Amino acid sequence: EAPQACESLLREAYAAFRKAVPGLKIIAATNWDSAHLQPDFPMDAWVHLYHKYHEKDAESWIEAGKEYWGYHCIEPSKDEYMNSFIERPLIEARLLFWLAASRRYQGWLYWTTDLWRDCTHTKAALVAGNDS
Repeated sequence: EAPQACESLLREAYAAFRKAVPGLKIIAATNWDSAHLQPDFPMDAWVHLYHKYHEKDAESWIEAGKEYWGYHCIEPSKDEYMNSFIERPLIEARLLFWLAASRRYQGWLYWTTDLWRDCTHTKAALVAGNDS
């Protein structure tokens, strides 16, 4: 997920991809505010965290002939949002996809089901100031 500050670079890169590989479908997970990511952005599908869903955004992308996808990963992680974390009630993982079906999504990105980091790696990353 590139920050909004990368918009001009991404526009340039996506245009180059389209030129180099005609017909390439460009899909990106960008959790930008819709004011910064209008349907004229050169990608075919906007993948957006489900808890940031706005019907108007979905409608404008779909009407422009593009796709609007939802996804979840380690976010949203607050208790008031559903997720598929193993420590959460199983019903959340099941209801999450019913929520997706009730919205105007054309796809869903289910990010990393098998990522495990040991405590040593996690602690070192946090101390270093990055979350990877």
